[in-house]
Amino acid sequence: MSTEIIYETKTPYNGNVQVIKEKGYLSILNQYKSRYPSYQTSVKEDTPYISKFQFYPAGMTLGLGYLDPATNPNVILIGVAGGFLVNYLTKFAPNIDLTAVEIDPEMITIAQTYFNVTHPIINQDGFEFMQNHKEPTDILLLDAFQSMNIPEVFNDQKFFDTLQNTKILVCNIVKSSNSEAFLSLIKKNFKFVDHYYYKGNLTTVAYNEPIPDLQNRMELNQTKYNFIYKLPLLFRYKDNHIRSYDKSKSLFTKERD
Repeated sequence: MSTEIIYETKTPYNGNVQVIKEKGYLSILNQYKSRYPSYQTSVKEDTPYISKFQFYPAGMTLGLGYLDPATNPNVILIGVAGGFLVNYLTKFAPNIDLTAVEIDPEMITIAQTYFNVTHPIINQDGFEFMQNHKEPTDILLLDAFQSMNIPEVFNDQKFFDTLQNTKILVCNIVKSSNSEAFLSLIKKNFKFVDHYYYKGNLTTVAYNEPIPDLQNRMELNQTKYNFIYKLPLLFRYKDNHIRSYDKSKSLFTKERD
C-alpha cells in the first residue's frame, strides 16, 4: 500500500508538516531544522486513540497511576500534535479535568480536521500558560518537541520555576542534543525521578512527595480507567536504564534485557 499525502503545510514551530495515510495509519511527519523528517503522531485511521508506537505516547499516562485512585485529577497537556493523548484520555478518563495547550495553530487545525479531536485546545505558548496558571496542578504532561529536541523555552530553570504548584511532571524524551541537560533540570527540581525506558524512548515521571505502594496504585488506577495500554504493564519498564544518574553517562546508552 502506497503512502498518500493528504495535507501539507509549513509552520514556524514545526517546519514542514505532512499528514499522510499508510497501511491503515494516519500520521504526522514534520521536519524542523533537521535533515530528515520525524513522526509526531501515528494512529489508526478509524480509532485515533490507538497508536502505532504504543509505549511512546501511552507512557505519558503513567502519571495517572501515581495518584490516589479515589481522586479525579486536573491534568495539563502541553504539546498536542495530532491529539493522540487528548483522544486517549477523553476516551478512557473522561472524568479528569484536562486542559490541552498547543502553541502552533496549524497543529490544532490538523488535530481537529484529520484526527477527530473535539476536546478544546488552548492556542498558547506552554511556558506562558504555566506562568499565568496559579492553581494547583495534579499532573503536567509535557509532550513538546521541535524536531527531536525539547524546545529551549522548557529546557530552562525559568520554566521549572513555574511548576511550584505541580504535583507530578511527566515528560516524553528522546535522545537529542539537549536531552541530558533537560534531565539534569528535572533532577535538580524534583526529589523523586522515575524513568521508563523502552526502545530509545524515555518517559520520565518526577514528583516531590513519596508515593506508597506504587505498583498497587497502578493496578487500582488501571481498574479505574481500563486503559488499553495497561498501567501495570507500562510500569514494568520502570528503571529500565542505568540505575544511577551520573552526569558522565547518558541515560540513553544502556538498556537491561
